[in-house]
Amino acid sequence: MTLSVWYKPALLADQDNFLSFGLNTKNISIFYKSVTNLLRWYTSVGASFDDLSSGITVVAGSWYHIVAVYNGTTKLLYVNGVLKNSIAESIIFTTNNVVIGADINGASYWANGTIDDVRIYNRSLSANEIKLLNLSKDNIMHSDETTKNQNWTACITPNDGNADGTRVCSNNITIRNSIPTTSVQIAPNTANDTLIYLNVTFNWTVSTDKDNDPITYYVNITSLYCANQEFTTSTVPFVSPELSTVDVCGYYNWSVRAYDGTSFSVNSGLFNFSIQPYVNITLTQNSSDFGFLNPGQSNDTTDENPPSFVVESNGNVLVNVTVRGLDD
Repeated sequence: MTLSVWYKPALLADQDNFLSFGLNTKNISIFYKSVTNLLRWYTSVGASFDDLSSGITVVAGSWYHIVAVYNGTTKLLYVNGVLKNSIAESIIFTTNNVVIGADINGASYWANGTIDDVRIYNRSLSANEIKLLNLSKDNIMHSDETTKNQNWTACITPNDGNADGTRVCSNNITIRNSIPTTSVQIAPNTANDTLIYLNVTFNWTVSTDKDNDPITYYVNITSLYCANQEFTTSTVPFVSPELSTVDVCGYYNWSVRAYDGTSFSVNSGLFNFSIQPYVNITLTQNSSDFGFLNPGQSNDTTDENPPSFVVESNGNVLVNVTVRGLDD
């Protein structure tokens, strides 16, 4: 629910009600409180009530655009297009008439001033829609009100105060897909990233999509010396499979773009990083004891008895290994 009203007080009196509806036990009011000199939004359910203050000091003779929004869980109070206060609250609505310029009974707390453009919506308006209301931009529909693949037509019916004229409609407009926002890389970055491991962790800011489509990211990696590669992922950060490298690989360029199933975002800028050739060899099994053999006997390590030599490379490049045996 959204309540919107313009109000210019002529004289300020305690609890001037601009817009009210409900019962004594269940009511909603937008009013001015003289004790605090502030605009407020009051709701009550039985003995429970909440009086939400705007923090805006009221001056007689000035216009104020006041919007009260309830989105099912939270009350929000906007003044002149800006959110001033909010609180988690449960509101019960009634079917009683709306009273403009007085309290719910229409018999007290009259508003002494000018009230204009009262609007009641059966949905919660977004902050962007409220900004347009405050700017009196009735000729603009914010994108928050539209979704992908909708068809819209604007129609105008003239009226001279006595009868309607011929209705005229615009051409049909189809709402197209919204392109995801461009991601910004975080790491590895151009400044100081020289790596030694081929499984690289890439991180970037998450893209947003106005249509709330699921996002897939395309990570593109290029190098002058190694094969170009592209990976897809829906998670951020992303750990790549092993990148290809050679002894002298220079540096890699990387970028990322978001895809919503229909359109790609603009490519992010290019970041670069280096993978330094790294040799790390560990001899995890460095001896093989054949024990005592009689003349003519033979043995080998095919059955791992005795165990064979094991050389493990934990580096990122291919290495040549030479094994020499000594006869004691």
